[in-house]
Amino acid sequence: MSVRHMWYKDRCFEAKNMSLLDPGEIPEYGVTDPDFRTLQQAAMIYSDARFDTSSLADPSRVDYLTCRVIGDATETGLIKFF
Repeated sequence: MSVRHMWYKDRCFEAKNMSLLDPGEIPEYGVTDPDFRTLQQAAMIYSDARFDTSSLADPSRVDYLTCRVIGDATETGLIKFF
């Protein structure tokens, strides 16, 4: 599962992951927007999912889009996006 859209500020934003943007592409959402930050914080604080770094050769260098996640599908999508 993955995040496709976000709703905040009474508006729907396309939720393209920052690491998947084309060169020069600007996302619809602003990562410094206080409302985006509140949504991000809520998604991360209330998630029970976690990245499984136990099998990585260097746990300090995690590719969060491909790293295995322990948790349900919805929360997996949320933490991979944020």
